[in-house]
Amino acid sequence: MIKLVIFDLDDCLLDTWASFSITIRAAINAMVDAGLKIHSFDEAVNRLEEINNKSKNCPEAITRYLNEIGADAIKYMEVGKRAIYDFNFDNRIKPNSGVVEMLEKLYPLNIDLAIVTRGGKERQMKRMEIAGIDKTKFKIISAVANYDKTESYQRIMEELGHSAENTLVVGDRYETDLIPGKKLGTKVAWVPKGRGNINPPKKEDVDYVIEDFREILEIVED
Repeated sequence: MIKLVIFDLDDCLLDTWASFSITIRAAINAMVDAGLKIHSFDEAVNRLEEINNKSKNCPEAITRYLNEIGADAIKYMEVGKRAIYDFNFDNRIKPNSGVVEMLEKLYPLNIDLAIVTRGGKERQMKRMEIAGIDKTKFKIISAVANYDKTESYQRIMEELGHSAENTLVVGDRYETDLIPGKKLGTKVAWVPKGRGNINPPKKEDVDYVIEDFREILEIVED
């Protein structure tokens, strides 16, 4: 029986991906201001978006784009990356379908909830607030600096006193969100959102596929 659910935040509880295209424009604009030569601003934005949709992260996408047009990746990549990460698009972020209702119904069931997210904790908490997600419903909110969440999952299970068999990990990225849970022996639920669709898992490699977060209520009740 599930007693603990650990969520990713971006492109899991929050629909970050839908707001991301505006930051691509900011990246191109910043690199042009820094001296990057392009033929057309709109063409550059469209091409970087195409590359980004197939890349693991922003730095990889920008580097691939700069190499493609023969520009100095070392010189411009950091400028473009910083423009994306510093761009304040938080007010555009909304919760994914069924998230708020799921949390309202899970909370009274004595199931512990936690978040493990990559990024600055203060900013991530602010995004939750803007999206209308009540942070008080989570026993632990952990922000990590790298993509390996194994240690955080283990620590949360130990701190809250739950076994891996009674834990469900929910995330969009199979490699960084779900494989750490599988290695620890938890159940894993894949959310086909954002960058999670770039390298999707095989159905047999996950326990559940979540299209609407209200489905988690059925998983927990089972």
